[in-house]
Amino acid sequence: PRSTPLYSSAASDCIRDSLTLDEIDNYVGKEIKDLLITIIHNVYSNYGIDLNNDDFIIRFAFHVKNLLIRLHENMQLSSNNFISIKNDYPFLYMIAVYISSLISQTAHCDLPENEISYIALHLGVLMEIERQNIQHVNCEIVIYDYHDLGKNIFEKISANVNNIYLTNIVSSYEDVDESTDLILTTLEINPAIHIRQIHINVLPTKKDIEHVANAVREIQEELQEKEFAKKIKRFFKEELMFFNIDFSSGNHAISYICDEMESLGYVNSDFKEDIYKHEKELPTEYNNIAIPHPLSDSDVHINKSAIAVWINKKPIRWVNNDVNFIFMISLRPEDRSLFLDLFNVISTSMTNKKIMEEMLNCNDFSNFIRLLLRNKNK
Repeated sequence: PRSTPLYSSAASDCIRDSLTLDEIDNYVGKEIKDLLITIIHNVYSNYGIDLNNDDFIIRFAFHVKNLLIRLHENMQLSSNNFISIKNDYPFLYMIAVYISSLISQTAHCDLPENEISYIALHLGVLMEIERQNIQHVNCEIVIYDYHDLGKNIFEKISANVNNIYLTNIVSSYEDVDESTDLILTTLEINPAIHIRQIHINVLPTKKDIEHVANAVREIQEELQEKEFAKKIKRFFKEELMFFNIDFSSGNHAISYICDEMESLGYVNSDFKEDIYKHEKELPTEYNNIAIPHPLSDSDVHINKSAIAVWINKKPIRWVNNDVNFIFMISLRPEDRSLFLDLFNVISTSMTNKKIMEEMLNCNDFSNFIRLLLRNKNK
């Protein structure tokens, strides 16, 4: 019989739901609590991903406890449910691999792939919650007899439309702030104003609410695309684009690219050692792409945030895969919250077969940026 039970019953779910982080070591032990603190700190330091969410921490703590029991007793999870996670969600899987390396230091053994995928599932739930808390669309209401009527209209609309934020209620178009994203009005549409406008009834109908919901989604997409274009232009540098340079190995490529980044003032000489160490411990290859980045609190090694890119039709051997693309990411601490966005655009571009083929033939920085932006807008 097992000396420590697995927490899978409805009763244990109730215990989890009523726990606070401060109390959790009474149930999972101080070692696991300390391990969780290490995981939260390191994931945030390296990837800008904030796991400091009470519900996530508590549920993940019990998961780690059960995981360590499975490893100790050589129990195996069924892998049927985890087949596609590694390929379908590469960023989550990469973070899960890193977390598993931290857990392995406590367990004194490597985690099997299905356990890593299970960690990725936990991360996915948290990331989906965070994804839903996306940028609000700012709106103003233009209405006669404006204050109470406007408040009542917005209450009905916001009860049915997510991510809309009321900044003002006015009685004239002249009082609308030019920076607002959306105007809701009971008046005639004003064609002289170049802000999206939706005519609504004093008592909003179902069709009114549908129009507002559709407009909010479209505006969010437009705002995200603008923000995305800014990030692309900020981090990808023409002087850090390397087309059709032949390397004998992954280490040769790392050495060359890091030396170029150092000579241009983006990083210092210790950055290269961070990259070597990371690739030796946890290779960053994904299909025919390598995405090397430092794995330490290395802000002293990075002077300016940037992404260096190497593209070649002739692949080089990385660790386990042959790669045609290298995206070397160096981010200052204040920019690491953007790691997910940057990783996603790289990985999604590389899963678009047509764009990947065009990128392999690319030898111009402007064309490379165009391809990245085109993939985002598809």
